[in-house]
Amino acid sequence: MSIIPDRIFAASDFTDDEVIKYAFLCSNADKKDDPIDRAIVTAFKASPVSADGFTQTEIIGFNPTVKRVVAFVKDQATGKTLTIAKGLPAKIIDTAAGMVDDHELQWKVTAANDKAFLDKLESTENDLSTNGYKTIAIAVCDGNARELGDAAVWKFAGLLPMLDPPRHDTAATIESLHHANLSVKMITGDHANVGRETARLIGLGTAIYPGEQMRDAPSETKNSIIHEADGFAAVLPSDKREIVMVLRNHFGYVTGMTGDGVNDAPALSAAQVGIAVDGATDAAKNAADLILTEPGLSPIYGAVLESRRIFSRIKSYVVYRVAASLILVLVLSIVIFVTGCAIDALMVIILALLNDISMIPVAYDNAQATTKPQLPKARSLVFQSLFYGLTHSALTLMVCSVCKIFPSGFFCSYFLVTNNSLLLSTDIVLLHNEL
Repeated sequence: MSIIPDRIFAASDFTDDEVIKYAFLCSNADKKDDPIDRAIVTAFKASPVSADGFTQTEIIGFNPTVKRVVAFVKDQATGKTLTIAKGLPAKIIDTAAGMVDDHELQWKVTAANDKAFLDKLESTENDLSTNGYKTIAIAVCDGNARELGDAAVWKFAGLLPMLDPPRHDTAATIESLHHANLSVKMITGDHANVGRETARLIGLGTAIYPGEQMRDAPSETKNSIIHEADGFAAVLPSDKREIVMVLRNHFGYVTGMTGDGVNDAPALSAAQVGIAVDGATDAAKNAADLILTEPGLSPIYGAVLESRRIFSRIKSYVVYRVAASLILVLVLSIVIFVTGCAIDALMVIILALLNDISMIPVAYDNAQATTKPQLPKARSLVFQSLFYGLTHSALTLMVCSVCKIFPSGFFCSYFLVTNNSLLLSTDIVLLHNEL
């Protein structure tokens, strides 16, 4: 993420340099894991602007509900205190936008009632967001807003355009997931235009709706909106969790969620597979089931392929296990009850041992990942096991009959089987089948 200085929008009473300076004073230079603060600090250091004589005395950090940061800065030259805020443009203009939050400081900037200014600001923000820029708004109060209370006068300083390009392998990962018949939706806190542009770049559908549209929808249509949309923008953490829960519980989908921030934690914990990307915050990592240790999203597709191979091996094991047990029970039972002969106990023990040993290669089977997701359907597994078990049992009994009819054949000569020794022939054929 990086600031684009040439696209900074400054209000009439401020300059571009002042917008960068105030944004820097409202940032935490030591918070290296915050991409926004890191981008602002980097842009400030690369600019000719100086913040000498200003000291940040207190900062009220960002949270996903209030969507803004407030800092108290002391001007050493005059001894006065400035209150600076940065965050979502709508919340910086009017903190009651969207919904009233629980932040201790509430305000409306002086330009909030200037329709011409608001139209120009909206046009600028739409232009930036349509081109894929995220925007951070800056407002300044001349004085300590906490002490001034309702008398505090807030001025809108400007917009900082930030470019946050998709990860290098995101488009390829999305294409691979679509090939694997997996549906992908994007949920972001950015402006809807930014979401649509990002979706276009990574190969997703552009039916991206504002989170407010989902929140305000009647309960009978909300689920269908969530299902049909390609994604949602300007959402709250609670919106992300609700989307995941609807897809999981109402539609019965196996749902995965990726994220990197504190605001993603509720949705990560709600999903069946929560994935924290490389560089995620501790909150996201603690809520996730999988943690990526390398940049990019391609390991997600690799995990999908490997999980399908594992499922294929488990399916093969279940089918083989049931079929092999059916063969042993069915063939030995027929031999006992038809011929009236007893089974050699040693041979039964050897057969049981070899039956277990023969399961080992299934774990090393060169299984192929299926194109479509597979469901563990018990009825299908049972029918498949019965088919293999009955077919193999019939072939085994046929071979036993051949051994009896032709005592001079391979089995009889090699294993010294004599006439009418159906029992020993059966044991040898079963042993041969296990091997």
